Amino acid sequence: MFKTKSEQRSHSAQNHARTKNDTKIHICGICFKRYLTQKALEKHVKIMSQVKYIYECLQCHKRYTEISKAKQHSLERHLKDSQKHVWHETEYDSEPKICCAQACGMSFENEELLLSHSHAVHRINKIEFSFADKLKKPIECHVCFKRFETELSLRRHQQRSYKPLFHQCALCGLKFRGGEALAIHERSHRNEKPYSCETCQKTFASKTVLKTHQLTHSEERPFTCETCGHAFRRKSNLQVHVLSHTDEHPFLCDLCPAKFKAKTHLNYHMRTHTGLKPYRCRHCEKSFADHTNRERHEMSHTGIKPYKCGHCGKSFTQKRILIRHETTHSGRSLKKKAALKARIETNSTNNHDANCE
Repeated sequence: MFKTKSEQRSHSAQNHARTKNDTKIHICGICFKRYLTQKALEKHVKIMSQVKYIYECLQCHKRYTEISKAKQHSLERHLKDSQKHVWHETEYDSEPKICCAQACGMSFENEELLLSHSHAVHRINKIEFSFADKLKKPIECHVCFKRFETELSLRRHQQRSYKPLFHQCALCGLKFRGGEALAIHERSHRNEKPYSCETCQKTFASKTVLKTHQLTHSEERPFTCETCGHAFRRKSNLQVHVLSHTDEHPFLCDLCPAKFKAKTHLNYHMRTHTGLKPYRCRHCEKSFADHTNRERHEMSHTGIKPYKCGHCGKSFTQKRILIRHETTHSGRSLKKKAALKARIETNSTNNHDANCE
């Protein structure tokens, strides 16, 4: 990819122009590809002018302008090799045991290894689900610690979660249990977001994420705190809020004395130990430990500053910066009022003195 057409043509002339005699006399002026007929050349130019995305193979870095060709390349060239080398998995004598914790999906040879993994990696989930009403949901999954009302609900959860990862992305190799999950994932490669919010026009890759977003526009808050009456849209938010009325910090770090009231805070904290930064900027090479900091950073690329001062119209990328800025207006206002009051008092004194004279 090049910033200017001259750089692009210079690159093509050096790397793609053919010097030998060729019966294909119709040549593309940009990439120097040759065609037998003028019609074939015109078709090539038309297709390339409509290209929006480039699909690059993550293994051999070959590039395609069509996702169908990229998939075909990956399946034909790398899938067979991946079964031997890249994505090789242990062949079990019996069916593998798959972890049902959300976004995990790791496989284990036996139940003992699965449970050992679960208690080591997903211990935080056990704390989180312990907040649930155990009278309403008395059944606990012994792997991911999620709670259910009936044994039937638990079995359905396990059947869904233990389903093997048969669906594989041809572009990056990530595996999924269902075709819908794979389709949503592949949209991320194409940056497609077909589901639009009718209220704010923001777009999303799946219906589920759209429904979650639409709660932000709803006035309905069905989850109410029994202590202070504060209401929430989501039950998880209520659970975190309830802890604010106590001194409890149930989410403990295994590596230091830190403890937290919310699971998300512990997850972010753990990244200070691991150095994990899973949220990569979509405009540069920088990565971040959480999506909020990534969004703030990306504003430096897009120029978007959503927080606008009501006094002077100046915009900011962060709400806290706006609040700090607005205090300067309130400070100035107080000084102006004090100066005006002083002038009035001075004028009144001068007028009184003049009348006395």
